[in-house]
Amino acid sequence: MSGHWRSRRRARQSHPAVPCVCSFGRSDSVGPWLGRIRCTMPEHDQSRSDQDQTLDRMYRNLAHTGLTLRLFELARDEDLGPEVLDRTAAICRTDAARALARIILGEDAYIAGLAAIPEMIEVFGGGVRFEPRSADGSPARAGDCIGQLIGPIGSIVTIERPILNLLGRLSGVASRTARFVEQAGPRVEVLDTRKTTPGLRVLEKYAVRCGGGSSHRLGLYDAVMIKDNHIA
Repeated sequence: MSGHWRSRRRARQSHPAVPCVCSFGRSDSVGPWLGRIRCTMPEHDQSRSDQDQTLDRMYRNLAHTGLTLRLFELARDEDLGPEVLDRTAAICRTDAARALARIILGEDAYIAGLAAIPEMIEVFGGGVRFEPRSADGSPARAGDCIGQLIGPIGSIVTIERPILNLLGRLSGVASRTARFVEQAGPRVEVLDTRKTTPGLRVLEKYAVRCGGGSSHRLGLYDAVMIKDNHIA
């Protein structure tokens, strides 16, 4: 068997999700909270750093298509409506108070989606700042803090659910992929497919890469694959 031979196996994508929660601290000044954060962070070696750069470059390329922006605008519109309004936050008048919210993992997982959070925050607005405490493609344990949101309480409460939904979904895909990659072994390349959630393809394929898999093709436009239906 040639040393250049690679077996390609496509992983069927189901709908995994990793539970995440936001843990809030409230203060008129965010500063005191920063000294009390205790987070478990995965160790980073040189290979980890190289992967971080590769994933960062991949996300920038995917974002350049404009598809992530359209997705986050849709997420904003479906949650805040045509008036771009969180009525509960407006009634509670929470924008004057500032808070720090930590994003805590609910189970062991490979992380995916942190790179998307700044763009999502920009779309939603509200003056929230995101500080990562892990990196996409990194393994993390249940209870680990993988990032924190700092800003007006009302703005954080408005955006926390879309962020948690995104991280849970993408980290679930990455974690499932990592299990396939581990079981397949080093001589097998695990590929994704086009069987993705409509509208989420670029992010789900990014999550596959975070789990150690490879992208077969983004769509019908960037590669040729002749199947039975084409020649029937």
